[in-house]
Amino acid sequence: MNDYTEIIFLIASFSLLILLAYLVNKVDYTVQVKGTNSWNSVSHVIQALYACMFLLVILIALLTPTKNMYTIALIFVSILGLSFLIPIVRKGLAKVIPINPHSHVHTFALLTSILIPTTLFQSLIVPTSLSEVQQENITLVSTLSSIWAQNILCAVFAVIGVGYLTRRNWQQTRERLGLSRLTFKQLLGALAVAVVFVILQWGLTIVFTQLGLSEDQEVLKVNEALMAPLFNSAIGIISIGLAAALGEELVFRGALQPYFGIILTSILFALTHSNYGLSIGTAVVLVLGLGMGYFRKRYSTTYTMVIHASYNILVGTLDYFFS
Repeated sequence: MNDYTEIIFLIASFSLLILLAYLVNKVDYTVQVKGTNSWNSVSHVIQALYACMFLLVILIALLTPTKNMYTIALIFVSILGLSFLIPIVRKGLAKVIPINPHSHVHTFALLTSILIPTTLFQSLIVPTSLSEVQQENITLVSTLSSIWAQNILCAVFAVIGVGYLTRRNWQQTRERLGLSRLTFKQLLGALAVAVVFVILQWGLTIVFTQLGLSEDQEVLKVNEALMAPLFNSAIGIISIGLAAALGEELVFRGALQPYFGIILTSILFALTHSNYGLSIGTAVVLVLGLGMGYFRKRYSTTYTMVIHASYNILVGTLDYFFS
């Protein structure tokens, strides 16, 4: 996939998700505020599209010649996605996490969240090899364009997804996403937490290594090859921090956590960082996600945005000087 094709694919896929998020919020608005069901059919069409997609994924997984644990996992998560279309399943889930089983928005959020493991397991059935990555023309411009495009689109998706332009004005949207001004003391606290997280990551890596759970070298080399342009420049390191803080935090800690809870949100967060294989790095990201989930609940999403940006920049800087 060349640079332009990747950017076009990102814009097209996220634009579709943003449009669907707008539509399901419009449905809930007409039901909850206007008291009419005039938009219900729109939500049913969207749910039917998800059902078709999950059924197609199951069929492809069953027919694929490559069979491994990820094939089974792909079939399982697709069946899970289909189950979220059943009201009684959502009612049962509502006893565990604070969702409204009758909300079209919450149903859409559940269905869309399944896209994360679905995409992951699809890519791991036939994982990207180091030789394939080395054949690609990976430049700083293309990598920067990709990371910023993805995270800006994620931010827009989060904003529209919680009801901006339909059910909420901008102030209400900010409050829903947990965006608030930090005091100087909170800013210093977030920076200190980022330093602790860097030390924690280092300690966990040592512990896992001592337990014989070392990183998959193929996965490690693929990640290094893909991220090399970013980690070899100041603008790249800063972008890794700022872009992720914008997009990932607004989606996970801002939009999802209040209803999905810290644990489920952190699992989804960890899976998004496992594009090229599950490894001890996935476990480390899960622990860090749980930590940021705690600080989101105690303070705000703005607080975790500072933690996330500072952590990524610190890790990138240390990698640049000591690798």
